[in-house]
Amino acid sequence: SATLLWRRPSIKLAHLRWIEIVVIVVPLAEVMLMQYLETTRLVEIGKPDRFPALVAGFGSVVVLFIATYAMFIPSNWRRTAVVGFTYAIVATAMSAVQLATISGLEGIESPRFTTTFVLFATAIIASFAAHFVRSIRHDVESARQYGQYHLTTEIGRGGMGVVYRAEHRMLKRPAAIKLIRAECASSSNAIARFEQEVQLSATLSHWNTVQIYDY
Repeated sequence: SATLLWRRPSIKLAHLRWIEIVVIVVPLAEVMLMQYLETTRLVEIGKPDRFPALVAGFGSVVVLFIATYAMFIPSNWRRTAVVGFTYAIVATAMSAVQLATISGLEGIESPRFTTTFVLFATAIIASFAAHFVRSIRHDVESARQYGQYHLTTEIGRGGMGVVYRAEHRMLKRPAAIKLIRAECASSSNAIARFEQEVQLSATLSHWNTVQIYDY
């Protein structure tokens, strides 16, 4: 998935969703299959009493999956909640089904409540974390919007201003945005010098100078 996204960074959202489904389903299916096979092996070698510890171990892996999804896949809290609770429910249901259907597990105590609690607690925390991260990402993105321009990278800075490479959001026209530095913004003298610089630059028409579009 990482290779595909690296080769095709402008992939459609619908395709991204399919990739997301694969990233979610394949690891979970693999872990559940491994748990089933390991449980069968424990019964065959006469050590079914280790089943609760086995479930706790695979539960830790599922917890890691939930946390990884919340941290690394951009999503809102609802989608993260759906994924997290799906992981938790499937893992819990898998253990219950094994206890009820696999011959040799009769009389074995159910996996500790702690494992189930950690699974669902992680799903809840992951949902809140996704909401928090999304809010921060939105704030950062909003901070990079200046009027009709989207700021991309910093080009340079001086004693009074900072210059950013930018693009007009509708016209897709490249531009350079110069902003007064925060520590100078409260100085009326600095603002007057800044305005004078803009006015003088606007009078120039040589092809080696910038064109002033807006102030």
